Amino acid sequence: MTTSVWRILRETILSVAAAIGVICLVGSALMLVTGVTPVVFRSGSMAPAMPTGALALVQDRSARTVSIGDVVSTVGGTGIRTTHRVVDMRRASEGRMILTTRGDANEADDAAEKTVSRVDVVVWSAPMWGYAVTALQHPFVVFAGGAIAGSWITWWVVMRRRDRRRPRVPHAAPTTYSRDRSVSRTITLSVTTIALTGLTAALGLAGSAQGTQASFIADTARASASFGVDTLGTRITRSLDVTRATNGQKGGRLAPEAATTWTDFPPPPFRPTSFSAEGALSVAFDGTHYAYHYDGGAWQMRALPASDITAVMATSNTKVPVVMATNGSTWWYSDHTKTAGTPGAWIVFRPLNPPTGIIDSDSAGRRNATTDGSTIKVSDYFGNTWTTAAPLPAGNAAMVAYSGSTVLAWGSRGWWRSRDNGASWSADTLLNSRVPVPTDMTGGTDTSSAPDNRFIIARGTSGVWRYNGQYQTITAVQPAY
Repeated sequence: MTTSVWRILRETILSVAAAIGVICLVGSALMLVTGVTPVVFRSGSMAPAMPTGALALVQDRSARTVSIGDVVSTVGGTGIRTTHRVVDMRRASEGRMILTTRGDANEADDAAEKTVSRVDVVVWSAPMWGYAVTALQHPFVVFAGGAIAGSWITWWVVMRRRDRRRPRVPHAAPTTYSRDRSVSRTITLSVTTIALTGLTAALGLAGSAQGTQASFIADTARASASFGVDTLGTRITRSLDVTRATNGQKGGRLAPEAATTWTDFPPPPFRPTSFSAEGALSVAFDGTHYAYHYDGGAWQMRALPASDITAVMATSNTKVPVVMATNGSTWWYSDHTKTAGTPGAWIVFRPLNPPTGIIDSDSAGRRNATTDGSTIKVSDYFGNTWTTAAPLPAGNAAMVAYSGSTVLAWGSRGWWRSRDNGASWSADTLLNSRVPVPTDMTGGTDTSSAPDNRFIIARGTSGVWRYNGQYQTITAVQPAY
């Protein structure tokens, strides 16, 4: 091979290596700035979207920014990383979220829920690329990369020493050839430096890639085909002892008293994060959209009084159903007719001692309960006057429900029950043993004037229960839909 051919080949290899090096350096810098980490899928539970051998980039985010449908990556107590899709979620205390996950190829939800304040979220993925990253992690490849880097450095040092030892003619003007060689060596050194730095970055990126087992579940036990609390985030509400359930795609309606069979209920045009009812009126809210529905009619979309509404709840002023909305600082209400028609205008009002930072609420009749995760507030006066309930004896609240004079709260230390409108609390041993982790719950009132202290509690695919908070009796109900 002639000198010119060798030089062209050498410069081509260095140029390609430098280009790859620049890409790797930019990629490394972006990962450092954005907090992105590569993971490689080593099982097929997320197929076909992310099959075995896929490469994904995950970014550390606040759990409050996660939505149902996102793919999250968590590390369990055994140190094994699992990357699955969020199929249901609910708020916990102190900025944490409780996530229910499932692999796309699995037939059941993951056994363990994840309670997190921050979580890695998949922001990009590509099939097959994980095999290349895994290959770069092989000890032989790491050794070869080091050998190549060492060879380039050795070659450059030897050539520099040879130039220094070459005899020079005293006082001779430098030739064009020598200047060209000097410039060429400088360029070669720069390109080589970029290539070596890029090679180091590439090996670093490959070494930082973490394997995720994706927790493949191959069992044949399917979740109930008729009930989807965990699958799509079903929300339930109750009024006049009639329970309604919806996830935005399906809906069910459970009649009063001893009824155990659900009938069809039209779902709202979106998946609600809060769902409430008063009489024949149902109200759905997802943080952005608001819709209302009367039994026998169609869902109607309606503009909210402001763009930053954080909570919507239905209640009553003894004459007509009322919907309250708040953004944490201002409160609005709107009268709705009893059976059909156009709701009244949004009107600003100033309740006494109102709750702020609401993460869960429940309402029925004139009674309302809310929690911000640490404080529970209740209203027995249509939301006009609020009272701060006694603190829970232990832990924080993530969900509340109100029926009659009984308030139920569930949170980080299990179930608590108050039979005096929140003035005192005791642990609810029955619910702690039967429904340790609910997915949603609601209170309500009976068709009679006497408060009934009954609740509806859902636990994902495990079931639905009617619960009497006064006498502590619990009855299973047919899954919703």
